[in-house]
Amino acid sequence: MAALLRSIPLACLTAWLTLASPAHAQDGDTGLLRVVTSNPGAEVFVDNASVGTAPLTTYLSPGDHTVRIAAPQFDPFVRRVTITAGRTVELKADLIPGGSTVEFIVEPGGATLTMNGRDTHPTPVRLRDVVAGSHTWTLEAKGHESKSGSFSFERGSNLLIVEQLESSAGRLSFRSRPEGADVFLNGQLVGATPLDLNGIDPGVHQVLLDLPGHATVVRTLDTNDGSKGEVDVKLPDSGASLVVKAPSSAAVVRLNGVKIGQGRKVRIPKLERGRYSLQVSLPDGSSREERIEIEDRGGSRFKAVSSGEAMRIKPFTPLTRSWYFWAGTAAVAGGAATGGLIAYNATIPDPVPEGEILVDLP
Repeated sequence: MAALLRSIPLACLTAWLTLASPAHAQDGDTGLLRVVTSNPGAEVFVDNASVGTAPLTTYLSPGDHTVRIAAPQFDPFVRRVTITAGRTVELKADLIPGGSTVEFIVEPGGATLTMNGRDTHPTPVRLRDVVAGSHTWTLEAKGHESKSGSFSFERGSNLLIVEQLESSAGRLSFRSRPEGADVFLNGQLVGATPLDLNGIDPGVHQVLLDLPGHATVVRTLDTNDGSKGEVDVKLPDSGASLVVKAPSSAAVVRLNGVKIGQGRKVRIPKLERGRYSLQVSLPDGSSREERIEIEDRGGSRFKAVSSGEAMRIKPFTPLTRSWYFWAGTAAVAGGAATGGLIAYNATIPDPVPEGEILVDLP
């Protein structure tokens, strides 16, 4: 079976351009275009806009214009003409039998056309021998919003599709499954998913999605190249809690650059598994950043300790999860029953440390 579509260059057909004597124009700022064709009733387009049927005479502004003449069962005729103020240009075209074409003219130039989900072509393009029936199309260009559509086609006809793709610059899109997650952009609540924003300055943007019952998701968007920023995620059901203790009530805690809280204790009940950059900043300008890893379940605790000019962030184990807490408790219980000592030893969460034991009190 022959291929549904094939692209060919725009045909160059016979035409005569004649500069006549000065036209009786409406004023000295326009010129005249007179179109004559061997197919009376053919539709005439000037700069991709229909202006009537041939034969036709119309006023045009001086400069270059694209003239397209199309009739069923004939190939479209396309020419560039130059209009001069106060003059008449006569364009005569003999159409060649053919037809069954679809022509796409798209801004920006060089956009990619996908027909029926499989055949791709650079634009502008004229597709020949298009079969009768329904067809779908999608247009895409870097830095622009894609656009899709459909059309019904009759054998022998000629269809012109003119589209202009909108720039993606300044656009942000947020999608989540399930929907309804709060969207924090650069620390500010801007709405809930699904959410589309326009007019956002290019740059690096920090995004946090939060929905009760699901793990919090943190993402970074870089739109410095003028592209559209998109976040589309499935929110995990499970996650690990994160607790950060700081030495000041004015301490600011950030995760991957996203502010997650301020104060002596900042907590995210459920955080998506992954590696993060944890930063703690103090009012005096001092700050410390560490790479941390969050597991799928359980909890992670970190403590920021400010000592002198330096600040450090270290894992923090609560007293009730430490070996020395359980060892002490077990010693008390062991005096009552040997079985009690064995039971307590089985619940010790951390291996027995060697050497000196350092205790961090909460």
